[in-house]
Amino acid sequence: MRQYLLGVLTGVFLGIAASNVWGMGAPRIYHKYAPTVVQVMTENGSGTGVIVNRSGDVLTNAHVVEELDAEVRIITYPGDALYEAKVIKIDKVKDLALLDIKGHSLNWKHVRIKKVNVYVGQDVYSIGHPLGRDWSISNGIISAKQRFYYGSYRTQSTVITNPGSSGSPLFDRKGNLIGLVRGLVIATPFSGFSGISIAVTLDDIIDFMTIKPRYKLGDLK
Repeated sequence: MRQYLLGVLTGVFLGIAASNVWGMGAPRIYHKYAPTVVQVMTENGSGTGVIVNRSGDVLTNAHVVEELDAEVRIITYPGDALYEAKVIKIDKVKDLALLDIKGHSLNWKHVRIKKVNVYVGQDVYSIGHPLGRDWSISNGIISAKQRFYYGSYRTQSTVITNPGSSGSPLFDRKGNLIGLVRGLVIATPFSGFSGISIAVTLDDIIDFMTIKPRYKLGDLK
């Protein structure tokens, strides 16, 4: 009996330890972080964004909104609420924009931005709206940590990416934000997409969020 109880307890402790080491996996990532993902609507199309603080600021790609004075609307999870938003900061080199959901709740579910390790081969997960398929999750691996695309270094991965995926958060197995999906690499004008997904790096996200005194990194943790 004592040996049986010891075996049960050992299994429980090992399960907890494995969870801490290996992280959550796709089902728990989706359940926990889908409510932080929004759809970004403009006059010219749509993309994805992720809420980054309790007051409802949304991080997305600059090319999704294009300009500071863009008219933007936000659809929040699970797709039954529509809000107006304002572009409050944009960096077209990094391809990042920050939006403010105007005049609403000060207690939004959000991701935390902090410095974590990003390495080749690690599992990653993306939640977004590829081809209008709302709140779809994809998984893959980091296939290259630094690749120079379109004027800046990007994180390369194998997550599924299509029009509408731009601005999708890229999570590691512990739910850390490690990038923001930018799009696909086009092999040639005639051969279509290559299947290589690229994302804004975590370093660029942190730099973007900490420029000027609006935010300090510690406030986001």
